[in-house]
Amino acid sequence: MAMVTSGGARIQEGILSLMQMAKTTLAVRALRGKGQAFIVCLSNPSTGQVLGSFASMADIIFAEPGSHIGFAPLGDLRELEGKRADKEHTAEAYLERGHVDTIVERDHLKHELASILDLISPEFRLTSSRRAPTERVAIRPREAWDMVKLARRPDRPRARFYIENVFANFFELHGDRVYSDDQSVIIGLARLGGQSVMIIAQQKSVADQKDDPSGLRMGEITPGGFRKARRGVILAETFKIPVISIVDSPGPRLGIDMEQRGLASAIARMIDQMGRAKAPTISILIGEGGSEAALAFGLTDRVLMLENAIYTPIAPERGAQSEMSDPAKASDVARALKLTSLDCIEMDIVDDIVPEPESGAHGAPIEAARLLKRSLMRELSEITNKNTNTLVRRRQKKFRKVGEYGNRFRSALRRETRAWQVGLAAGVRAFRQSGETDSAPEFVDDSDEMLDDLE
Repeated sequence: MAMVTSGGARIQEGILSLMQMAKTTLAVRALRGKGQAFIVCLSNPSTGQVLGSFASMADIIFAEPGSHIGFAPLGDLRELEGKRADKEHTAEAYLERGHVDTIVERDHLKHELASILDLISPEFRLTSSRRAPTERVAIRPREAWDMVKLARRPDRPRARFYIENVFANFFELHGDRVYSDDQSVIIGLARLGGQSVMIIAQQKSVADQKDDPSGLRMGEITPGGFRKARRGVILAETFKIPVISIVDSPGPRLGIDMEQRGLASAIARMIDQMGRAKAPTISILIGEGGSEAALAFGLTDRVLMLENAIYTPIAPERGAQSEMSDPAKASDVARALKLTSLDCIEMDIVDDIVPEPESGAHGAPIEAARLLKRSLMRELSEITNKNTNTLVRRRQKKFRKVGEYGNRFRSALRRETRAWQVGLAAGVRAFRQSGETDSAPEFVDDSDEMLDDLE
């Protein structure tokens, strides 16, 4: 733990003063190499070489309200910018730009530190008292487009609701440590069944009907959001605690500005980090699992999916516009995308389906939270004691084999082949009959009988 109050380097010691930046930074790196957590509290002022070295390398950074924080002296900034930069050099500005985790009054600092230390120094581990056989719950089949509408309902519980009702002692962290603090991504420490976990969650905002009547843009993830989530995974590895990812987003935020901020790189690095994270990982799709945002957050040891959630490579409306030039045919595209929970479990995309109350998660949110908590605790108890290297190896093998030729694919291919054989045989028979009778060909539909013969 470091309490920082410094105006920078002293010039009286000359070049030796500058060398202290390297000395302290390397010391922090040595701590991290030993798996030791490092927490910093920035007071007033926290500037110059101290901020540019060990203070900014902390795993978690607190700041006191109104503290003067910044690398360059205010006088230099006024000269360069031609204006005062007082507001940009405050703790509040640094929180908004994702450089600190939280602002805490000094009187409350002891309590907040105690809470953090308790969460990152776990004493308990969730275990199951008995190994119950996995029971596949009967899921109510629905049309794909109906599932899309259910997953997008504005009254459907969001990630923050589940965080408040499934987990305990949640302590939220902020920022990507680069430029932003995407509000569509929540990361933080919490407890599940007494065990400390790292939560990374996608949080949908309230749709602004004026900006987007379809509501598709709400909850889209920016490059800063992917970097923020990746930081949460790295912290989980440092603290040696499991990761629980909550997925509910239509996809990445698109635009020229997003491209310039490194959207593609941020997505790729998030996928890579999740794939090699040396920690137990679980993801749960609670609503709309959209394209790359869902995959980047969902590359985990165990992938769960709420009954009425969807998992799709593209929004059905955009798919209909792209393939049919008619967004009104979104329902047809939704069926072809195989995006329902039943489709995903059938193709081994997800590992299990979490049932919802009969009225849906939106109709009984507290009951939905209870069912989800039970499933998460069961899954966590099964993987938390496994060797992390084993988990990484199995995780990478599982996702590399998705869609490969196997028993399931072989059965589907056999069914398709039989259907083609039936059609071809019927066509040949009709052609022969037309030659014998010298009349117009008549198609004879005896496919059922021929399928029986093929069986």
